[in-house]
Amino acid sequence: MSGLTIAAKDLYDVEGHVTGCGNPEWAATHAPAISTAPAIQALLDAGARLVGKTHMDELAYSLNGENARYGTPVNPACPGRVPGGSSSGSAVAAANGSVDIALGSDTGGSVRVPASYCGILGLRPTHGRVSLEGACPLAPSYDTGGFFARDAETLQAAAGVLLDPATRRSTHFKRLLVAKDAFAAADASATDALYQALRPAAPALQDRFGGLPEVELGGGEAKAMGAWADTFRVSQGFEVWRALGAWVTEQRPAFGMGIAERFQMASRVTPKQAEEATEQRRAITARLDELLGGDAAVLLPSAPGPAPRLRTPPGVLDAFRRRLLTLTSPAGLGGLPQVSLPIATVDGCPLGLGVMGPRGSDEDLLELAAHILALLQHPAA
Repeated sequence: MSGLTIAAKDLYDVEGHVTGCGNPEWAATHAPAISTAPAIQALLDAGARLVGKTHMDELAYSLNGENARYGTPVNPACPGRVPGGSSSGSAVAAANGSVDIALGSDTGGSVRVPASYCGILGLRPTHGRVSLEGACPLAPSYDTGGFFARDAETLQAAAGVLLDPATRRSTHFKRLLVAKDAFAAADASATDALYQALRPAAPALQDRFGGLPEVELGGGEAKAMGAWADTFRVSQGFEVWRALGAWVTEQRPAFGMGIAERFQMASRVTPKQAEEATEQRRAITARLDELLGGDAAVLLPSAPGPAPRLRTPPGVLDAFRRRLLTLTSPAGLGGLPQVSLPIATVDGCPLGLGVMGPRGSDEDLLELAAHILALLQHPAA
């Protein structure tokens, strides 16, 4: 890591500095950190240099990237569109070349979505494999420490430092599956663009894996995939309010549009609703474990389409967010690793391909992702 530069989302502590979590009231009610978050410290100990901390959506409760309190980082790949959130500034800092590696976090898609929108690589690791000590919580059973880079080699270097080796599960991928229902949930133009972008690599991938069979992620007790967004929203909301509700109630922060409504929703989730969502989460996790076994990875869109335009009306954004959560919720509900690869464009803006694997397979998943990117650059490889 010597010579590499890093930035960290402003929910990670840096000794002597206030962790602002994207919200001025949060910053005003918290003292400077007394120590640096282990994830940052690990990168520093490996020789990286911390350049600074990055903007984020308020308290990390958004996938959009627009912050009404501090402003919105400019998406360098598509300046008229949102950068994605909540790790907006980290994605932008990696995408525009400000740093080599940027730390983010991913609860409902906050690494995978901005990686897709900004045209870079981003990893949501297996839940618990990157330390979140010294980081603001959102929904603890979903929160993961993720990271961005512009190329596979640098992303793998970061993984080598950040991922807990004790929780690695060595995985020899024998199957590569295509999530039919996930692609059906994306825009037709996005699905077409991803399939077209993958075409040069398809012969080599089919040869290696004996085909690229289509599967349905949803089904059985897990229900159709279209219902998973609601399961995630309710389960996450209950945890969000448990983690942050007391502070929100006491401080009454002036949240921007979208953030305020989500906290209101979270405050109304009942224990019974949360229990029902937890039962459904178990069924979904069992379904995903059955599909993946110990030897399969799944391809799916990182997002339903390219980044929405800046200042898109709230109603339109809400509808898009629901479709977005349909695609991001499988990894969240199952605690699975997923990497977003920048392989396609729609309307001149980036779109990522998600590659999801079994829990603990992160390192091998990154090897597979690097192989796919190499095949796209050199199809005969």
